[in-house]
Amino acid sequence: MSINEIGLECEHSKLVKKDHEVVCVDCGLVVSDVEFVSDISDGEGNLWEYTGLSLGSDRLTSRERTGLEVKDQIERLSQWLALPRYVVEQAIVETRKILKKVRSSSVVRVTASETAIIALLNACKITGFPYSIREFSQKMLENGLRYDENRIYSLLCRVSKLVEINRRLFKPKEYVPRIIGKIQRQANSRYISAVEWYACRILEENEALLRNRGPVLAAAAGVCAADEILGGAIGRETVIEAVNAGLSLRILADKLGKNAPSPPEGASIFILEKIRRQQEEYYFGREDYRKDAY
Repeated sequence: MSINEIGLECEHSKLVKKDHEVVCVDCGLVVSDVEFVSDISDGEGNLWEYTGLSLGSDRLTSRERTGLEVKDQIERLSQWLALPRYVVEQAIVETRKILKKVRSSSVVRVTASETAIIALLNACKITGFPYSIREFSQKMLENGLRYDENRIYSLLCRVSKLVEINRRLFKPKEYVPRIIGKIQRQANSRYISAVEWYACRILEENEALLRNRGPVLAAAAGVCAADEILGGAIGRETVIEAVNAGLSLRILADKLGKNAPSPPEGASIFILEKIRRQQEEYYFGREDYRKDAY
């Protein structure tokens, strides 16, 4: 939500800084509570106040308005993407670097939304929180922000002329914990931990097979293969729904299952439970077994 979208009757065009708040002179609405704490240096020996606002009661400058708008966009996008707080804090630090470079250029211009997208993508790479551009794009489109993959790549290419874009490529196994986090309620914690460990092992052993595959798809296929070998307590459909995949995931999961290394020690209890469950389903389906049971 932008500053001008807060409220209907007042445009909040007259904003002032009062203590640690940004207040509208006309209606008295507190537009923003400004955070002044950051433990990350901006490279110049100073800690950066999140929106760049200084204390006092003067009107906001255009630069301060821009900083406030970008902070607002980062908070909104981070909610859509369900990003942890440490990624958001790093994104706000990246914002200052981006704005500093853009302001010194007469060629490249970016909007508040574009600045927030670049900052969050960079922050994910820096902090090691795996998030693909495809996932970014899907969340943007789901919430009415028209940034498909091509537009995001074009934006990164344009801004990379001024700002250093982190080009780290996440491996498929780095996406496994995020997928597990979405499905961890489907089984007990011991089983979930075994599936996570085994999925990473399967992905490590099949790097050649996964070359040129999407990392999220590969990670999901590894989770499916691990689950089916260990006991199937999660179920392939649950994983497919979690990552919004389809036939390609099923095919890749089958291939990984055929090339999977030996299960971890202690996994026999899960495999035996799977065999027992399959036997019960088989015998319960037989007509003579149902008659004998009663």
